[in-house]
Parts: sequence; structure tokens; C-alpha cells
Amino acid sequence: FLLIRRPPRSTLDRSSAAADVYKRQFYHSLALSAWKEHLDRRWSLRCNPSSGNLHPTEGYLIAPAVECLTTIAGLYHYAPYHHELEVRVEWDSNMAEDSLFIGLSTIYWRESWKYGARAFRYCQHDMGHAIGAVVIAAALLGWKARLIADTPDEDLAKLLTTGDQRGPEAEHAENLIQLTPHDREARQPAWPAPPSRPAGKPNRLSTDHHAWPVIDDAGAATARTTRAAQREEPSSRPPIRGYSDLPAGNLIRKRRSAYEMDGRTSLPRDTFFRQLNAVMPGRPPFSALWWHPQVHLALFAHRVDGLAPGCYLLLRDDADRTALASACRDDFAWEPVDGGPDGLFLLAEGDFREKAKKVSCHQDIASDSCYALAMIAPFNSALEHHGPWFYINLHWETVRFCKVMYLFAEAACFSSSLL
Repeated sequence: FLLIRRPPRSTLDRSSAAADVYKRQFYHSLALSAWKEHLDRRWSLRCNPSSGNLHPTEGYLIAPAVECLTTIAGLYHYAPYHHELEVRVEWDSNMAEDSLFIGLSTIYWRESWKYGARAFRYCQHDMGHAIGAVVIAAALLGWKARLIADTPDEDLAKLLTTGDQRGPEAEHAENLIQLTPHDREARQPAWPAPPSRPAGKPNRLSTDHHAWPVIDDAGAATARTTRAAQREEPSSRPPIRGYSDLPAGNLIRKRRSAYEMDGRTSLPRDTFFRQLNAVMPGRPPFSALWWHPQVHLALFAHRVDGLAPGCYLLLRDDADRTALASACRDDFAWEPVDGGPDGLFLLAEGDFREKAKKVSCHQDIASDSCYALAMIAPFNSALEHHGPWFYINLHWETVRFCKVMYLFAEAACFSSSLL
């Protein structure tokens, strides 16, 4: 169970319903989910997927005073190995009691030692997974979640006490997620003044480093510097229910990535449509986004029962249809699919296995799977409308598809993988 780590160390009262909310929120989003062993090696897995299982994402809780948890509002760092909250800041003034916040940061070194310059992109993929995990875990508890849209990176770094960190192992504050009960309106609190000396210090990861200045350049180019933002209100849809007999928490903690497909198994048509309905705008975890949907899906259906093999498009915002159609081949059919979600079109029938493999870095898993998907986003227009900082937000939106597909595949006794 969740602990508050401060000297002296104190254990929570297990009967506290409020403390249990915090426990389960982290347990189903950022906690360890399993251990693996091979020969003399042993390593852990987490609920939130990560490129190479490197986990550059750190989580923070900003919470009001909660009975049996803490008597003072404050900022806490989440330590997944022990499933503990570590005190960073305790505030004399309390927050509003109808919200709590989870802040997320990135340590690029955890990816760059292996992936080099590509680490910037992979870290943003991992951040998208973490955001999705937090939003889905909140939905299980009956809370709604939203990304805070108007906090510049510099202010967020001060709030999470990461602003003074320097060097290759420095944390970069990325975003803040507000969690509120479904029957209450989300309100932005007035934050107390940042402390001069937060408690504790980060653990050192390595004694040797290789510099990747291009990552710092990318971070500076995509930093959020403005405070005001016009929040867009996407449509809201209820979550998909009655899909599996297994509790959602069990599915979250048993999810694993697939490393190969058999090239023979087919997917029921109803299962395929349910998965596509689950990634439409307004459903968790897309419900937490403050912008209108930017990403659409190109689908290569290989073996879906009752569905012709071919190339399909899931249009998630009809306002983009004209622009997408003008960018596509003239001979695409654009036929609506009977029984499918609104916005699902058949573009061309045929065997697209080799094409799916080719656009997936020639990985067999893309051609051997029941279907593969690619993501299409209006890159230039999105950055022109929102600003350069929106580049990383596009990454966060794309990875939400993977998070949902992972879980729905697991519920249907299938498996999936991010290529």
C-alpha cells in the first residue's frame, strides 16, 4: 500500500477511503506491474509502457490535506519501486479539496544513452503512455481528468521543483493533469509560492554521460512559453462498457507487448469495431485533451472476419475530410463501412501486408497481425495554429491510440505492439 516517506516513516491507515484513492490511482497507472527473470537477470515492468522499458517519466502528486494521508497540502514524488510518496514540499496554505493534480516530467538521459538523438521522440511517446495511464486509472475511480493548458514550462518546473536541475540527468517538467470527481467542476487553484529548499534530491543514474545537444535544442524549440491559451472543448462520449468479464484493473496490470504474430489468427469484426469506437474523441483517455482531435488512422486490415482485406481510414474529425481527401490518391473509394463507427471508410480493397510491413520498418509483425495501423496528423497546420510547443502534444495524442489498443486487445484475448 501507499506510504508517505518522511522521517520518521509513517504507514497509512488502510481503512481510509481517501488514501485508497491515491493508492489505486498510482497502482493502476505508474506502478510496477510484474517482474521478469532470465538466467541471473531480473527486471521489472510497469503499467505505463516504455520504449525499451527504460521509463524516463517521473510522476508527482499535488494534493490537499487528506485524512490518514497527510495533514498538510503538498507536493510528493511517486517512487514506483516501493509504491511510496516522497515528500518534496509541504505548504502552509491548503488547496481546494475537490481536485488533485498529477505532474509528469522526463529525464532524457534514460533514453538517450541507448537511442541517441531519437530519445527526444521516444520520451514523448512514453509521456503519452503515462498520460493515458493516469487518465484511464482516474476513470476507474470515478474521476475525470484534463490536461492543464495554460501553464508555461518554466512555471511548471517551479511547481514540480525541477527548475534548478542541470546537466544530462535533469528532469524536464512536461505537463500537469487535474483530477476531479465527475460531479464537480474543475477549478484552477492558486498555487502557493515555490519553496526555496524542497526536501530530498534525485538519485544519480550514471557516472558517465554522452552529450546529445540536439535533444536540448529540441526541448528548447518546443518549450511552452505562453500563459494564456484558448481551451477547445472536444465532444464527450461515454466509455465503452461490457467488453470483458475481467476487471479493468486486472487488464491494466497484465497487459504485455507482443513480439510476434502467427499470421493465421483472425479478429472478429465486432471486436475490431469496438476497438475503433474506443479511440474516438471524447472517450478516455482522449477526454483529457483540451484540443480538437488532430490524428486520424490509416488501417491495413489483413484478417478481420467479415471485412474485406484492404486499406481503411478512420476519420476522427469530419472537418479534416476535404484536406485528407485532397492529399490521397484520386482512385480511393471512400466507401462508409456498414456497422463500423462513424468516420470509417474503405479506401481500397486488396492485400496490404507488404505495404504495412514496409511502412513499419520492415517488421514482420505488421504483416502477420490481424491488422496494422498508421497515424496521420496535419503537422504544419497544427503547429501554425498552436505554436511550436504543440509538436510534443501531437506525440501524446498518437500514443493514446496504442494505450487503448493494448488494453482492448488484452480484453479480447489478443495482443498488440507499438511498432
